[in-house]
Amino acid sequence: IFVACDAGTTVLDEIAEMKEHGFLDEDQVFFLTKDYPADLGAMMPRYQISPQLNERLMQYLDTQVHEGALSEARRYYLSTLLHLRNNTDRLPLLTQRSADLSSVPASYTGNGKVEILGRYKVEEPRSTPFYFGVSGYTSNDREYALLTDRDGLHIVDITDSSNPVLVQFIEMESIRFWRDVETWKHSNGTTYAYVAGQSGANLYVVDLSGLDTNNTASYIERGWQNYGHTVTVREGYLILNTANSWDGCHIFDLESNPWDPPHVGIYRTGSDCHDSSIERLVVDGEERLVLIVAGGNTGIWTLVDLESTKFDPQSTQKLDHLYVIGETSTEPFDSFAYAHSHTLDASKNLLYVFEESNVYDIAIWDISNPKSPVFLREFSYSKNHVENSLVHNGFIRGDYLLVANYRGGFRVFDVSKSPTTILEVGQYDTFVNPELVEWPYEGAWNLYPGLSSNKVLVTDTKSGLHIFNIREQDVSSTAPTVSVSPSLSPSNAPSIKPTGSVSPTFCDDTRGKFINPKTNKQEPCRWLQARPELIPILCYESTEARQVCPETCGVCSDYCEDNFGGSFLDDDGIERNCLWLQGRERLFPTLCAPDNPAAYVCPETCDICDGKGVPPTTKPVQSSLIPSNTPSLRPSRFPSQNPSDLPSNRPSY
Repeated sequence: IFVACDAGTTVLDEIAEMKEHGFLDEDQVFFLTKDYPADLGAMMPRYQISPQLNERLMQYLDTQVHEGALSEARRYYLSTLLHLRNNTDRLPLLTQRSADLSSVPASYTGNGKVEILGRYKVEEPRSTPFYFGVSGYTSNDREYALLTDRDGLHIVDITDSSNPVLVQFIEMESIRFWRDVETWKHSNGTTYAYVAGQSGANLYVVDLSGLDTNNTASYIERGWQNYGHTVTVREGYLILNTANSWDGCHIFDLESNPWDPPHVGIYRTGSDCHDSSIERLVVDGEERLVLIVAGGNTGIWTLVDLESTKFDPQSTQKLDHLYVIGETSTEPFDSFAYAHSHTLDASKNLLYVFEESNVYDIAIWDISNPKSPVFLREFSYSKNHVENSLVHNGFIRGDYLLVANYRGGFRVFDVSKSPTTILEVGQYDTFVNPELVEWPYEGAWNLYPGLSSNKVLVTDTKSGLHIFNIREQDVSSTAPTVSVSPSLSPSNAPSIKPTGSVSPTFCDDTRGKFINPKTNKQEPCRWLQARPELIPILCYESTEARQVCPETCGVCSDYCEDNFGGSFLDDDGIERNCLWLQGRERLFPTLCAPDNPAAYVCPETCDICDGKGVPPTTKPVQSSLIPSNTPSLRPSRFPSQNPSDLPSNRPSY
């Protein structure tokens, strides 16, 4: 386990700040801190205090809640901040409770779809974290990377990615940790960069238009020292995310004055604002601007009506009408998580969240109803069961989830069939100096996927900027080779190749069964589908499982699939779904008949796809949401969904 090192703020510093801002009283601070390690950093891994102190603090917090002195939300916040755990018998952080169960299969060899194009500063690796946020800018056929570090902002011409050239360095306050940058194009055509940080960093506004004329961007410092742990720029607003419980998210209007943006709003409820985004979501049938806040030590993501965060223009005081639309829950997880960051898919229905203290790594929430988010699943990168790296940031681009995975490097996941099937399709190890490890928050840090050329910029805390291309085709598209990471196998385990005649465009699980080597029992493919955490294990250990269930095992894929969000009526008029039908082959002759809606909701189960893997399209899908009082027949980690809730690039049936 890691020893405490100076990451800036200690736990006791945070507790003192909470008292100063009125969130704790003197007696509470005394009890929480009197036996607590004075040098334990607030950013250190969980589970470092003794079981005895853990139990004493847990009991105290429970008593405070029972007596009404603390809310449940405040108890959770403090438990996370203090590195507490629910069960003192749990394993320490770096062995993680279920790393071997959450790793997804890796459907590639080598680097898969990831192609390295160039690097900047890699030849000068640092012994301590030095590089942080990154963004991009395109103008007059030139492409630029904006790379932040401890000392300021690098503006790098990456038009020729194999030969990046530093155009300008803007020196800023020298800091120890955290600096971020984002860009925004004003309606007047000028693009600005907004740079902020912590540990002494101020907000800077950078006018990038000068790069077109004299390779020089103009800039100005605007104060707001220590308010920008992360920076968000969306929908004409700048947000400084402070990552603490007392300063919150500060909102600035860029459209009215991009050079000196006025402070127009704040989200501050005594909970963290570690990161945020502004999204256009439909709430009660009306499109609204919604502020989604990653709540840090609260462990939750909160969806807030942006208008309710704004100041009263007459009094400049915060209006007391903060409207929380909905929020995620901590219930799916058995310990205190850290809500770090998030990204939303193109459908605006699936929220991918990133947890930074290794309680889990990535989770998916259905926010098609923003007032009531629904947990779908969690997952980790393919080697998590071996390396167990923390996760940092990620973005969705098309069918891919791009993730900066700290020591796990840059990882790419195919989420086109999310949440039911997620495959890792590429990676690149940016972590060039593992022997210089100081703490677990090192390696791939941030990424920017927004350049028109589709280049992806990734920063590593020690080795600088990496420039990638995500190839649409790799070796697995013509000769499928699937390297599946098992939980208990050596790291040099052989890759898995499909056996028999398997087409990459028409691939279905069979109706046969395979022997589960763990229990020596025969199981059908639907049994394996309902246990996604076992897919990496059983598909590696059992050749028979791969042959019987090639699609579930990720050996191949097609476009003839059951619509697991749809439903149909059985002969008794009861609403059913495809998983229910899969276990009742005696009903196939009637329910799978050409005129029955079940055939078009469940074409794969009914075996009515044509030989090219294209489902019939002669009849529209007849489906509706299964009533809430109907027991879910899907796996418990995949709640029933309306078809519109899940993004899909597959044709309608």
